[in-house]
Amino acid sequence: MASTSQRGGKTPGRGQRPMSSGAARLVDDAVASLIAIFGKAESIDRQSDRIDRWADQGIEALQLGNAFVAEQMLLNIRNATATQRHAAVDIKTTAYDAAGGAGRHGEGVLM
Repeated sequence: MASTSQRGGKTPGRGQRPMSSGAARLVDDAVASLIAIFGKAESIDRQSDRIDRWADQGIEALQLGNAFVAEQMLLNIRNATATQRHAAVDIKTTAYDAAGGAGRHGEGVLM
């Protein structure tokens, strides 16, 4: 006689309980938070590439005696680091909110 219990998919195995709608919502929220954090981390990475490029251009401008261009590169770097700080705060806020959401539902706080 063939077993009627299903393994894999969405059907829980023997001894497992199905995921509650609250738990499923927490998982969905956590995944959404991770996607948002990933996007912000990519933004920081892009800004880092720009900062490196502007630093190289600033060094070259100084070597050529072009203080105006060097100053512009430094101002670009200042703006990019401010953008990075904002992205870092967004990441922290998103992670904190996601961890707090788990704590509010009795699933434990990550931080």
